[in-house]
Amino acid sequence: MEVLVLNLTSNKLKYRFLYKKNVFLPLKNFLVKNDKNYTTRQ
Repeated sequence: MEVLVLNLTSNKLKYRFLYKKNVFLPLKNFLVKNDKNYTTRQ
């Protein structure tokens, strides 16, 4: 079923995946690291 959803909404999932990869992942790393240098880098 997930494969069907992937095929039906590939563009949306691509966008959401890129959004998650570019935003939520660095945010998670920021929360885990809690580093001031990482904050100034963003």
